[in-house]
Amino acid sequence: MPGNVASLGFEATSTREFGDHVRFTPGSKRRVREVTVVLSSWGCETGAWNTGDCRTSKRAKFRHPITLNLYGVSGGGLGPLLATTTEKFKIPYRPSASSKCGDGRWYSRKEKTCFNGFALEVSFKLREGVTLPDEVIWGVAYSTTHHGYAPVGQGAACFTEPGGCGYDSLNVGSESLALVGTDVDPDGAYLNTTHAPFYCDGGAGGVGTFRNDTGPPVCWTGFRPMAKFEARGRGGDDD
Repeated sequence: MPGNVASLGFEATSTREFGDHVRFTPGSKRRVREVTVVLSSWGCETGAWNTGDCRTSKRAKFRHPITLNLYGVSGGGLGPLLATTTEKFKIPYRPSASSKCGDGRWYSRKEKTCFNGFALEVSFKLREGVTLPDEVIWGVAYSTTHHGYAPVGQGAACFTEPGGCGYDSLNVGSESLALVGTDVDPDGAYLNTTHAPFYCDGGAGGVGTFRNDTGPPVCWTGFRPMAKFEARGRGGDDD
């Protein structure tokens, strides 16, 4: 896991759900018990990532519920909901601003470079397991102060605290790193936003609906929503 990855911010882009359409090895049976998604945390315990005063104490975290949805595919698009799970994760704030960067970013000793956000993984446990078909559409959903399927609202205590609400600066990773399987549309991603201009097609295909967001113009090429499926195959071996 690098220090940070390219990502989509839910509060910043009026997003409700974000994910992708993937294809597994055709014909194999798979029972998925765990799905890991990459996030990027830009929030600070006090201050902000873009004001040069970000301060985070060691191991500081906030808790927030995040939902994973797994859908079938119908007619090449979104099919029925196959499984859903919601877990409340402890999300670390990004590290404090470093004087080595000079612009409010944090410094990674490992990579010897500066980042705005902090990449991390969260794993959803499907304890009973779910057998998936050859193709699925996955999506991650969570609420922020003003957006999501059930916006938290400005009444939350964190809204008036120095660092604000960490979930307002929480993003979902979207970068084309290692790939196993097939990204059905490498130029598209599945997105639900209530603000038409944030869709690649300007909302022509619908607004406030979870759908394949693809061109023209092409705008997701090289930015693949990041998830890993842990599955058991026909003979019990890991897929």
